[in-house]
Amino acid sequence: MPKIKDRVIDIARRYQVTLATGLVLILLTGLSLAILAWLTLTTIQRNQDVRRGFLDRDLREITLRLDAEERQTFERNVDRLIPNYRTVSPLLLPRQYYVALPPPNIRSTPRLPPRNCFLNLETAEKADSPFPTTRVCPYFAENKSLGRYLFLSATISDDSLVPLRPGDVNINADALKITVRHKSKVATWWLTYQTTPATTRGRYEITAIRENADHTRERDRRVEGWAYTQNQADGSQIVNLVVRIDFKEFLTSSDPEEDIWPPQDWEKIQLSLARKDLAANGSQAKTVTYNSLAKTALSGFELAEAFIKSHTELVVVTDDIPPSIHRIYSPSEADGIALDPFGYVSIVDGDLLVKGRQLTRTHILPDTKLTLKAIHSANTVNAGVWQAISVLIVLSIGSLVFAPYLLKNLLIPIFTLTRQSRRLLHNSSNIDNFSYGEKVSEIGILARSLNELLDETRRQAQREASRKFDEIRIREDNLRVLGHEIRAPLQALLSLHPEGTTTHPYLKRMRAALPHLHDGVEAQEAFGNRELVLEETDIAIVASDFAASAHLLEIQDVTYSGPTDGVSCWVDFEAIEDVFSHIIKNAADYRSEKTPIQISIEVVGEHAILIFKNIGPRIPSEHIESIFEFGFSTKEKKKDAGAGIGLYVARVYVSKMNGDIRAENLEHGVQFQIRLPLVT
Repeated sequence: MPKIKDRVIDIARRYQVTLATGLVLILLTGLSLAILAWLTLTTIQRNQDVRRGFLDRDLREITLRLDAEERQTFERNVDRLIPNYRTVSPLLLPRQYYVALPPPNIRSTPRLPPRNCFLNLETAEKADSPFPTTRVCPYFAENKSLGRYLFLSATISDDSLVPLRPGDVNINADALKITVRHKSKVATWWLTYQTTPATTRGRYEITAIRENADHTRERDRRVEGWAYTQNQADGSQIVNLVVRIDFKEFLTSSDPEEDIWPPQDWEKIQLSLARKDLAANGSQAKTVTYNSLAKTALSGFELAEAFIKSHTELVVVTDDIPPSIHRIYSPSEADGIALDPFGYVSIVDGDLLVKGRQLTRTHILPDTKLTLKAIHSANTVNAGVWQAISVLIVLSIGSLVFAPYLLKNLLIPIFTLTRQSRRLLHNSSNIDNFSYGEKVSEIGILARSLNELLDETRRQAQREASRKFDEIRIREDNLRVLGHEIRAPLQALLSLHPEGTTTHPYLKRMRAALPHLHDGVEAQEAFGNRELVLEETDIAIVASDFAASAHLLEIQDVTYSGPTDGVSCWVDFEAIEDVFSHIIKNAADYRSEKTPIQISIEVVGEHAILIFKNIGPRIPSEHIESIFEFGFSTKEKKKDAGAGIGLYVARVYVSKMNGDIRAENLEHGVQFQIRLPLVT
């Protein structure tokens, strides 16, 4: 055991970086998986909350899509109104919508039955059908006191209606053929249109021609009704039929169920429909037979579309005892596939469904005894979310498996090369060559390239050092020669301009600068070593005179405002003029075109404040202090070799005069302030 322990400790010491990196990768992977799990659960919970609101909203929208009569129709025929398609058979409605043909002077039209009573008829040809719009609503009225009738409302598209001529039993006219089958009885009628003296334009009386089993035809007055035309916005014409058929012939007096209404097994009554259409000139008759299955208007499928798309089951429950449950199936379930086929996890329409707590929302359908119940049995993770999570999981596992190889062959060599590069950069070690140059991989190529670059850099550094040394030596020799050549002429000028003349101070300053030129002293040291002679000076007179003579420096539009005298400070006259000159030149370089430079003086306490203002661009806030540093400038130095010195000199000289200088931005420009102590 001690040997194993020592072996483990030794391995840990030798491979501590590798082990630490592996541990970090494991921790990061675990943390990533934990975060992904938390995100998944959070997404599921939020989806549950959102879905709860959506289910309540969608249930309310079903109520809003149906009016009171449509809801009552749905209640009485719920099992037949759920599918998208149903057989052409009558429904049970709370009342009748049939009215007799009104007098010619009344132009009102009868109210149509509820929308969900209608069936959109289709032919075998469908798209090629010559009759694009044909819908019917066969129904029984719930109240038998209104009579034992089978009612029929129909809407037919017909731009050229051809009515029946009197005495025409061959039916050379537009007609709707209807066949009714109930138990063992079958009856067929041709419903034709006929004009009478009592009708007006656009109205027709329905004439029913009974077709017997032996194919003979006769008029049947037990079928009555009328039709009226309506023009549509697109210029087409539709014909609305209002028909009632006496249903007594399908009931016998010996039948004990004669008094039962609606008739027993009324749900099994079947209707077959066909249509005959003539051209306006009475030729080219077209006859088509409609399918026994027709599309239900406002079917349960249509109402539950939003629920089916969200993988939610919609159930209709009655208040019967026991309650009757009618489940609305999805289209896939109609093909024999259950809506809820998934086990714990499944993918439906791209979304990930995870079996979870059942979410149920209910809503009572107004004016009925029906309750709508929405049941969502799975937690939904949107396709984009779960796919992104899956990719992240795969990447995390892959990175964990690849980590040892990555550490050994890439991370550790890169770390080593980086460490050697940093040591070489900071001259903390003398490195002859980079490691891993013997490898044949990309790391080896990189190491060899770095070694070649290091050798070439050393050779270039040696050449550059030699060139720099030669340049400095030549420059120093030139400066000494220049200083020697200037000394004699300058001494002669001093003799021609003795002390007391206006030019003598400037020549004296030039002579004082010669030792720096001759000895090669650095500029910062030269400015710092300059000795100033502070004398009591009326700074107001200096400032006003400087503004008046600024044009001699080729700077125009310099104005002065403030006291003209009486502001005495301890200054070096030549140095203060240098300060003014540097600030004015800087303001002239940056001011807006044709704008003045304003100089003013204010006395605040024991100090005189000199203010230099110009209109123009502001100084970036990050440079407000840097402009006083030696060599700092925003000018193009290739055009101005002295850029970056003037404001530095100004601060040095003002400091030697026990004052300070600062710059600040104004709304439309910049101002410099020099504060100097007053003579007390």
